Amino acid sequence: MDGDLWAIVLATEEGTRLAPVTRLLYGCEVPKQFAFLDGDRSLLQQTMDRIGPLVAPRRTVVVVAHQRRAMAEAQLARYPGVQIVSQPLNAGTAPGVLLPLSVIKAQCPKATVMVTPSDHYFPAIEPFLDAARLAVQTVRESPSGLVVLGAEAERADTELSWIVPEDPAVTPEVQVALADFFVEKPSAAAAADLLREGGLWNTMVVLGSVESFWRHARRHLPGQIAIFNRYVEALAETEGQGHAASDELLGHLYRSMPRADFSRSILHNVQGTAVVTIKGSGWCDCGTPERLLGCLGDAVGQGRLAELRAALQSLIPAAN
Repeated sequence: MDGDLWAIVLATEEGTRLAPVTRLLYGCEVPKQFAFLDGDRSLLQQTMDRIGPLVAPRRTVVVVAHQRRAMAEAQLARYPGVQIVSQPLNAGTAPGVLLPLSVIKAQCPKATVMVTPSDHYFPAIEPFLDAARLAVQTVRESPSGLVVLGAEAERADTELSWIVPEDPAVTPEVQVALADFFVEKPSAAAAADLLREGGLWNTMVVLGSVESFWRHARRHLPGQIAIFNRYVEALAETEGQGHAASDELLGHLYRSMPRADFSRSILHNVQGTAVVTIKGSGWCDCGTPERLLGCLGDAVGQGRLAELRAALQSLIPAAN
């Protein structure tokens, strides 16, 4: 599946909650998406491999922090044609999405785009691919033009973002619903209610057309869109390749960029977003030592992986 499908891979997080783990493993802090946690591939490389059956590297834009560009280039060298764009400053997750979206808009304004984090873990890939393919088909039918992937909730987790579908009785035969509302990091009691009511974990894998993303951002983040419109124009003049003039402009524009969160500013405010359920993927956002240890499970067995298990176990009592 390629066609007009593009991908945005978000790799800007510094991963401060897992910094103690990477310090133990590497002797310095390494953002988790660049860390090799369960084998010979980093989470970023695993993300590229996971989406590979859906979209080619030449249609993939990876956004990274400016100071991590060299690290990203080294890890992405095995993916010919991948485009890397670096943020001059961290202005929140909304500009983190709109920056690579600008690169795509300048090259293929009618594209469908899949936005995915780079620091999540999927032990089972096929359920993700099945859900993503269904989501691509659902984009045109979604009232908002957006589709988000929700993972089946396994417990009442208070550290995750939740999605409540309008029809919580999602069955193996019915995997698409409309989002009723989103909940960020609920209380223990609220999380128990969400689990009981059929709430899903928000994977933050979001699909939509360039036009849909841009339209919702123009409504809810007009200041940011005004800035990125200037960048798109500059990219169009250089055929979208991020030449020196547009890079210099980007640095200038980011100095006046308002901070914004993509989930709270857009997903929470847009009505009619479709939800596709991922079943049996084992999805984990690897956000804390406890969750990382839990999601890696028995895969952490020997060699470097045994070091990781020991590092995680040493940190968990302190976290509690």
